[in-house]
Amino acid sequence: MNYTVYSILDNSLFVLLILLAFFGLIALLVYIIRKKVPAFRDDIKPTDEAKQVQEELDRVLVEYKEEKKKDDNSDEE
Repeated sequence: MNYTVYSILDNSLFVLLILLAFFGLIALLVYIIRKKVPAFRDDIKPTDEAKQVQEELDRVLVEYKEEKKKDDNSDEE
């Protein structure tokens, strides 16, 4: 029996297929869990592009208020 296990593991293509199947099974389980379990779902809803742009502009731009400064070189004395 020991010789059979070692001869199977000597074949690198078979080992590669086993690893691929293992990680594929993990990916499949994650996919199923994300679809079925509510805590793992992405509930990101698409929004209007114009609304996103306006929110981004509101976040980045600040209101500019120009204050009147007294001119130091004025002729008023």
